[in-house]
Amino acid sequence: MTISNIKRWIAIDDLHSGYQNWPVEYKDKLVLTEQSKGLGCFEAQADLNTKLMEIEYI
Repeated sequence: MTISNIKRWIAIDDLHSGYQNWPVEYKDKLVLTEQSKGLGCFEAQADLNTKLMEIEYI
């Protein structure tokens, strides 16, 4: 078993199945995208940019 020391991370997901739930304790790490647009969605791009800026200054 390998234990990672990763402290700062971001997940990008479209949760396309409709039954998947992102763990509540990690929702602040999630960039949720539209299935049809992915990161082509301006809202997802803005959210990703914000999260990247936040982890840069932690």
